[in-house]
Amino acid sequence: MNYYKNKNNEVWGYDDEHLATVERIGELALFISEKEPAFIDAETQLQQALSELNELTVQLNQAAENGLPEGEMDKRYQLVDAATARHNNALEAFNHAESKYQPLKEEYDAIRPVFFDIREKLKSMKKMTAKEVEAHINPPMSKEQHIVIAESQKRQLLKVAREKIDICQDAVNLDIATDEEKTALTAWRKYRVLLNRIDCTDVPDINWPEQPE
Repeated sequence: MNYYKNKNNEVWGYDDEHLATVERIGELALFISEKEPAFIDAETQLQQALSELNELTVQLNQAAENGLPEGEMDKRYQLVDAATARHNNALEAFNHAESKYQPLKEEYDAIRPVFFDIREKLKSMKKMTAKEVEAHINPPMSKEQHIVIAESQKRQLLKVAREKIDICQDAVNLDIATDEEKTALTAWRKYRVLLNRIDCTDVPDINWPEQPE
């Protein structure tokens, strides 16, 4: 995928196929502009040759109906033959020009309008760098998001501390606590106090207290 952004920092993504079609529009427009004058000229020449041939053919038929002398009729036949040759030459030139021009025009006309819209948009957009693309696809978390994560972590750590304290406190309350459990109770209480003092709005510069072993 290729990413572009406009002056308003709005991002648009196009795959290689989209861009290839857009590039092809430019190529076709250039080729058509090169071939079109010859095609139009050949078409004009063909129309003129056809018009001349039709006119001379009508005159020949009228001459035949009027019973012109054989010599005059021969001249009329010669004029028609010459016009026919010019028409055939014009038709051949037209077919050649059309074979070069028409496929390009048909391909151009078959391109969907959306690709012309993309082509116009790209004129006012800039291709994004790899760094910009990475930031767009994986935007850095906002401070608010960091705070939410820190608060969730704090709650989880407080839960662990509470469970540890409850176990050790039960042993003390029952007067069966070992020296290790008494030491652990003090350590976990101190840890919980330090944990409660954590201000999650200090993200990402939070120094989490070390858990007792």
